[in-house]
Parts: sequence; structure tokens; C-alpha cells
Amino acid sequence: MSPKQSKAVWGSLLAGLTPVSGAEKIWYREDPMTEDLAGAMEEGHLFEALLQKADGTVAFSVMVSGLPFLMIDQTDGEDIVDQEDHSGQIAVFPLQTFDVSKIHAGTGDEKAGAGSDAEQADAGAEKTDTSAVETDEENTEKADAGIEKAASGAAGGLESILENIADIMETIERTGTGSAASGTTLSCPCSFHVRGNFAASMDKKPWKVSLKNKNGEQLKESILGMRKDDDWILNPMYSDMSRVREKTAYQLWEKTSAVTETYVPSSRLQYVELLFNGSYHGIYGLTEPLDGKQVGLSDGDLLYKIRQWPWEFDYLSLYSQREGEMEVENGRGGAAVRMTYPREWTEAADWGPMETFQQFCFKTRDLSTLEEAGIGYDRDSVIQLSLFCSLIQAPDNTWKNSILIAKKVTDETD
Repeated sequence: MSPKQSKAVWGSLLAGLTPVSGAEKIWYREDPMTEDLAGAMEEGHLFEALLQKADGTVAFSVMVSGLPFLMIDQTDGEDIVDQEDHSGQIAVFPLQTFDVSKIHAGTGDEKAGAGSDAEQADAGAEKTDTSAVETDEENTEKADAGIEKAASGAAGGLESILENIADIMETIERTGTGSAASGTTLSCPCSFHVRGNFAASMDKKPWKVSLKNKNGEQLKESILGMRKDDDWILNPMYSDMSRVREKTAYQLWEKTSAVTETYVPSSRLQYVELLFNGSYHGIYGLTEPLDGKQVGLSDGDLLYKIRQWPWEFDYLSLYSQREGEMEVENGRGGAAVRMTYPREWTEAADWGPMETFQQFCFKTRDLSTLEEAGIGYDRDSVIQLSLFCSLIQAPDNTWKNSILIAKKVTDETD
């Protein structure tokens, strides 16, 4: 994406809109708060803007969140299909680290003329409703005339932020990682796919993103202060309108688990605003995946991700048919359990512990089932998870979207 294209994209983001036509233009009114962008973010200041459309002019407000931005541009040109990998480019950088003192890069003459020109634009749009409504021909002509005059002067406001972003984007090499003057910035090739089952049907989809180098190999990088890795989760937090439940739950787990004898670290989540193929998709939680690295597994240990617990017990025998495969289906074509550690089938990979545990849960409910198979269980961990799911109102996680860890026990640790 060239700096000029980036400027157009960021203009759409800051306006909270994505223009669907080249005939649509967005102008920002000059605002003294552009000299204190950090203060504007803290106060939730609303910047005023005008959207010029073929059928009229609309006045609206913009609030800059200050959250980091994450962009994904698809490069393979294929239709997005759930669970199928696609190729793209990813760029991540924190807006709040921009040098606010350089936002006003315009000349004194530009600033001097901005106020009166913007006032003319306001006068032309005064009769326009703040919602998307048509104006009559006379009002449209007045508004258009005022907007055209305001264009050069008003550019000293939020438009200068876009120029600043364009300069930063120009320093980033899209074929590798780089660091811009504004702070740590990531830009590299990637692969991505839609995650989830029911969640994949929502308009705001969950994504998994894998970082690549220019040769298409795994690239492990730290993003926004989190761990160094190649795999990342973009959580849409679709059902949580507050956007705080997920992050609070992770922090709560970290604090409660830290005081137990069997500490299991939580994944971390950082808020970002997502631009996908140039369109604004809202606030997401960029999250570390819960995998073998996160929980400190070693050779011989196993990690099963339970996609969906079965209500029936009829297909338990399917485990014996999955030797060499990393996923067990539920007999109806859907995924039930996936082995995520080790990442590929090795001599250490084994469905036995999962099958035995499932027998215990759904058939015998007798601890002797585990004992006879030489399997112990962490009673405190089971209780902790149950209480935690009740506390954060996550009943789904007791029967799906949960993790089961089987750790190898040696004679030395008995």
C-alpha cells in the first residue's frame, strides 16, 4: 500500500466511515484540539467533519480512540472461506506514539484562512441534518461551495494527522519488519483464516493470523509488548458490547492462578482497531494463543483443544481410528477435539489420555477409570476452572472452547 493509499484509508478510519465512491469526499473542520491529540483522546473530544456526497452533505463527529491500529490487506485475491488460509500483508503500529507537536505542518497562511473558509462550509451545511438525509439543490450548492473553499485551510487540522501517518508508512518496508520513528512498528507478509464455529457466521469475524518472512517462513515477532510469536488471534468480542469482559477475565485468571500451586499463565490481550482490505472493522482484542508455549509444555506432554464436547457417547471409538491425525470429528462431520501440542504427529502424540478422560466424564464418572489407565488429575485445577467460568459467566467454556493438558510423568517425579 503506497503512502497516498494509506492516507485515504486512514482518512476513512478517522471519520468512522469508509467511502464507497470516489465522488464522496470528507473534510475536517479546523479544531484547536488537534494541537493536543493526547488530551483529545483522554477527554473523548469530538472532531467535526463534513461528508460530501452526490446527493447532499452530511455533518458528523469523529472521536480518535488512540488505540493501536492493525491493518491486513489480502493479496491472494480469493474469496474468503472459513477455516481456509489466505495470503496477505499485516502492519501494526500504535497511533498514540505519534509526535503530536508535528501535526500542524501547514503554513501560517493556511491556518489564517482556515477559520473563515471552514465557517463558510459550516454555513453551507447548516441546513443539512446530521443524519444521512438529502438536501435540496440550493442547499447542496451552498454547501459544496463552502467545502471547496475550506479544503486547503481545513487541511491543517485532522488532515495533517493523515499526512503524518503517510510519512510513517513510507518508512515501512512491506516485505519485512521495520521500526518507524513513531515507535515499534510491525509490517510483514502473513497468512490468515476465519476462526470459530458459530462465531464465524457473524459479520464481525474472529481471525487467526500467522506472521511470515519474505520467503514465506514463520516469523516470530513481539506485538504491542506481548510475547514473541508467529501465531496471533484477533478476537472480535462480538457478544460483549462493553469490550472489557475478555481482558478482565484474562487479568483475573492471571491473579487467581498465580496464588495456586499449579500456576497456569493467562494469555494477554491488547486492544486494536482493525482495517481489513481497507475497510474499518472496529475494535478487536489481539490475543496470544493458548498453546504449548504459553503453558510451558515439554516433550511428551500433550495439549488438546476441545472444540465441542459431545452430548452423545456413540463415537468414542473414533479415537482409535485417528492414529496419525491431529483432529477428531464428532461423527457428524464437525470438529470435536484437536491436538495442538505437539504441533504435528510424532511418536509422543497420543489420543489415549483424551479418550480415557472422556470415558470418565461421559460414561463411568468413576475415578477408577483414570486410575486404572495410570492417569492422575489435578482436582484443584478442575475446581478453579469451574468457579472461574461461573464468575465470568462463560458456561460454554465448560463443554467447548476449553483446553485439556496431559503432562508426562516420569519415575523421577512420582
